[in-house]
Parts: sequence; structure tokens; C-alpha cells
Amino acid sequence: MRKKLLLIVSAVFCAVFFAFGLVACGLNHNGNKPPKPPVGMLSPRIISFGSFLSWDEVEEADVYEIYCDGTLETVCDKPFYRIGDLPKDSDYCVAAKNSSTGEKTDKSNTVKVSKNCNFTDGEILNLTGRDYYAGKITAETRKVIIGSKNKTVFALDVFLAERTADIVFELKNVDVTGYVMTDDYSYKRAENDYNVIFDVTGDCSINGENGSDGFDYSSSVYDNMEIDAGKGEDGGSVIILSSVVVRGSGNLNFSGGNGGNGGRGSATTKWESKNGPGAGADGGNGGTAVKCAYLVTDFDSENFCVVIKDGVGGKKGKPGENGSIITGPMASAMWKDMYDIGKAGKNGKSVIGSKKIIKGSVV
Repeated sequence: MRKKLLLIVSAVFCAVFFAFGLVACGLNHNGNKPPKPPVGMLSPRIISFGSFLSWDEVEEADVYEIYCDGTLETVCDKPFYRIGDLPKDSDYCVAAKNSSTGEKTDKSNTVKVSKNCNFTDGEILNLTGRDYYAGKITAETRKVIIGSKNKTVFALDVFLAERTADIVFELKNVDVTGYVMTDDYSYKRAENDYNVIFDVTGDCSINGENGSDGFDYSSSVYDNMEIDAGKGEDGGSVIILSSVVVRGSGNLNFSGGNGGNGGRGSATTKWESKNGPGAGADGGNGGTAVKCAYLVTDFDSENFCVVIKDGVGGKKGKPGENGSIITGPMASAMWKDMYDIGKAGKNGKSVIGSKKIIKGSVV
């Protein structure tokens, strides 16, 4: 009797202990986790593209409150907002709200929005009437003006020094050859990073320089010297920036430069007894049109577009003519390993992390 009672007590204790374990593990009698408490609306994350603000849509919200420097500026029902004239740099954030329930999120992260008017003379680099500019553009410069009402050409080789404010390149009916890049060749967008804004009027372009062809030694002047050809030069890349915004009333082409062709090696004549032909050389690589984390189009009309065209790699250079009857057979035996070794250059390849098409198109 005592043993039977002990077994019963032990079984009850085990059952209680197992049930307690299930509760401690967060399981009900059906083996399912208990429902989680409801989660409120999450704050949106905002990013600025010049005067255009964009943020994550909040599913439960039907309106968004936009704050400028801590003061409510307006309320809208879309997950974006276009700022009008902004005479000074300002801080913007947004809060999402459900107008039926009154529930509202905390304010989003704050973004710095650069002024879009009221530029001083010291903030403007006016290159009207000039045809060339090269150098580093400092943070003090907020606007660069290139071109005029008539079609012009311009050479532009610039790096942007470290900065926090947006910079506007106002392009008017101009074909530019050159590049605009960050000082460290980085195109990653950091928190509150600046935008490079291309404000376009008419048909404009920015084109990388084409690479020069490699030196060619196929002339008879170099016969029997066994001189290897020169490599083709790489084509120029055009845009390496974190955030690119294209707006205005015109089209803008970004085109990487083409790689130069590889040169041809020197030849051998019939009775050459020592030297073989010169080796062919590689073609240059094509330049990249655009490398950026964000590309945004915000044209005045849907009819305008951004065209992106990467540079084409140069052709491989051929070996010189293998004309000797003495060294020729040996050269022929080693042709692919020692002489015909040139390779065609690679085509450029643009890298765009994210495209945001507000108005217009990218082709």
C-alpha cells in the first residue's frame, strides 16, 4: 500500500512539473505560443533627395505630419513631399498618423535639407563663357553653372571635396567631356549625405574621354627589333557619387569613354635570324557611366530622360608579322603563349544601388 501510494504521488509530481515546464516555455496546452501583444505603428524612415523628401509608407497611417526645424509645416497623405523655396539649410522629419484612431508614431529620423535658393556670390561658381574647368570643388560652393542658351561644349574634370550640403550643377544646352567624382572615389551613401543635383535645360551630356590606342610598332622602321605593342588606354569614367538627382526641362546622357585598342607588335623580315615578332597588346577597358548609391529623376515632364551608356572595351592588338624563315617556325610553335597574348578590354559596367523615378525615365 505504501509503495502504491508512493508511485501515485510520484506520478502526480511529474505531471505537475511537466505542465509547469510547458508554461515556463511559453506554450499552451495545444503546443502553440501565446499571442504577442499588439505592436503600434512604427516610425517611418525619411531620406532627402534635394528638395524631395521620401519615407517608408506606414500601412496603418493615412496622413503624415511634416516638421521643419521642429515646427509642423504641413500634413500630407502620401509618403513623399516636395519642398518649395527653402532659403536656408533646415532639418526635416515626419510622423505618421491614423486620423481615425488618433494613433501617431514618434517622429522619424531627422534629415538635413540644403537650401535651394538665396545663394550668395561666394557660393556660386559661374563658368558661363568658359570652355574648361579642372580642380577640386570645395564645400563652400553650392552651385555650378555651365552652358548658355546656345549649344556649347565644355571640358570638366572635378573632384568634390568633403561636404555636407547639396551641390547643384546647372547645365544649359551643353555637351561636357570629363567627370564629376568624390575625392575618395566612394559612392556609398552615409547618413544625412549630400546630393549632387543636375538641373538640366535642353539636351545635355557628360561623356568620359575615350582611351588612346596603344603604340603600334607594325611600321617597317621597327622590323626585326622584337618590340611588344603598347596597351590601349582605359576609357574615362564619368560619375562616381553617392546620390545623383537629375531634374529640369531637358535630357541628360551619361556616357563612359571607350577603351583604346591594343597596338600591334613589330614584324620580322625573311632572313631575320635572332628575333621574333613583337607581341600584341591588350585593349583598354571601357569607362563606367555611373556609379552611385541612388539615382533619382525628378524632371518637369515625363517626356525627359536620363540615358546611361557604358564605354566599350578596346580591341586586342595583334602580334607583328612573322615573316622570317629562320626564327619563324619557332615563333609559330609558341604563337599563342608568347606572341598572340593580347586581350580585348572589358566593357564598362555602371553600378546603381537604387533608382527612384519621380518623373521622367532612365534608359
